[in-house]
Amino acid sequence: MASPYILEALGVFEATIGSTPLVAGDLVYHDGTDWEKAVADDINKAAMAFAVRGGESLRPGQFALYGLLVDTDAPYTAKDVQYLSATAGAHTATAPTSPQTIGRALSTSVVRLDVTSFGTALTVNGGATAQALIIDATSGAYIVFR
Repeated sequence: MASPYILEALGVFEATIGSTPLVAGDLVYHDGTDWEKAVADDINKAAMAFAVRGGESLRPGQFALYGLLVDTDAPYTAKDVQYLSATAGAHTATAPTSPQTIGRALSTSVVRLDVTSFGTALTVNGGATAQALIIDATSGAYIVFR
């Protein structure tokens, strides 16, 4: 079983991993203190970045806004849009109730991750919309417009 890894990353920054260990490609949000796994069903936990490599909780980690995730064990279908999943840190080709597009499968083993669209409108809670904008990815300071 091969571990997923990031082949290429842009918008890389270092910050503290939250209370849960991460693997490469885990989607994360800033909770005001550190970076936790993102989930689709809560606008306050929308994906703002992804883990460049795995790391232990409460340790320094490396995160990015755009990159290529390679996972040879994943069942990707080329060209499928990828969404933030209701499963913490994960992505899926099945749009959840409140979809946040985070990338596209380029092949059966490679996904282009792109959370730079975080500043655009997100549909949440079955129809409500919100906008968010990262101000400082290093500190995690951001504003949510509702």
